[in-house]
Amino acid sequence: MILHLIWNLFRKTGKIEYFMIYKDYERITKEKNKLKRAKLV
Repeated sequence: MILHLIWNLFRKTGKIEYFMIYKDYERITKEKNKLKRAKLV
């Protein structure tokens, strides 16, 4: 999973940019899940 890879990069490099990307991906994933649930209902 992409989130896991980005988190590993952040842990290895300690670059805050990777953390920001991680948070963005997390937010996007949550939004997608909300949309999926909305469509199912």
